[in-house]
Amino acid sequence: MATGICTLADMEPNLAAAHNCRLGTSHSRSAVRCAWYRAGRVGRRYAYLAYMVSGMDVGGAVEDGTLLLGDGRKLGYAQYGRPDGEPLFYFHGHPGSRLEARFAHRAAAEAGLRVVALDRPGYGLSDFQPGRVITGWPADVAEAADLLRIGKFSVAGASGGGPYALACAWRLPGRVIRAAVISGVGPLPGPRHHHRDALAKPDRL
Repeated sequence: MATGICTLADMEPNLAAAHNCRLGTSHSRSAVRCAWYRAGRVGRRYAYLAYMVSGMDVGGAVEDGTLLLGDGRKLGYAQYGRPDGEPLFYFHGHPGSRLEARFAHRAAAEAGLRVVALDRPGYGLSDFQPGRVITGWPADVAEAADLLRIGKFSVAGASGGGPYALACAWRLPGRVIRAAVISGVGPLPGPRHHHRDALAKPDRL
């Protein structure tokens, strides 16, 4: 079980790359300032979240698990709540990671839920996957469920994880028994908005 502090480096290893937009020469100074300011707001939001969850008691949780997928990629995951509880896959926002689900550990245990939080490709412990799309995520989730010996399950996505929960409900009707979207947001534009460009590459929203 990982006991270290949840940091921005773990929640989104590519967030710092947004700093590079300050060095761009093909864009106006005002556009670069705006891009950096917006990236900074995201950073401050998740730094606060990291601080809040770092002190939570998650005794009995698995926080540094990895699964080896059939194509050779590594998928990071954490497990909270009851290990023998009703399975629910949690999909983090952007930026974010599996550790975002720490807040649910105690409540999930009391409710009899086994919360499995996955790192999407390029986040946390998961390998990067070039060219991926939202509709490809259900295949990873199904394979993760097989490796964890989970048959049917629920899914929940917060913020940018919402569309991934919906994709699973759509693509895996025989396995997903219920789906929840928490303050969901749709796909965001990438290349035109440099504060998002660094995040669009690993998350492919």
